[in-house]
Amino acid sequence: MKRILVLIAFSLVLIGADAHDGYPKDSKGCKMTCITADDKFCNSICKGIGGKGECNWGVCWCTGVPNKNDLWDSNNNKCGGK
Repeated sequence: MKRILVLIAFSLVLIGADAHDGYPKDSKGCKMTCITADDKFCNSICKGIGGKGECNWGVCWCTGVPNKNDLWDSNNNKCGGK
């Protein structure tokens, strides 16, 4: 019985390991902006890429996104044609 519980716990950890947090990006590769306290907008954007979201200081923040390529990355910033 202990082994089954350990296996279930380990499986849950592995499932969560593929989730990423970050800023969703728009079609130009820029961070998605929002009106502060407009969590509904950001949550709908983040749900579209498989996570949950909220508005923080004028930009959307997503949690639990399965594909990190859907999130803005400072190392691969293409915002504004850079």
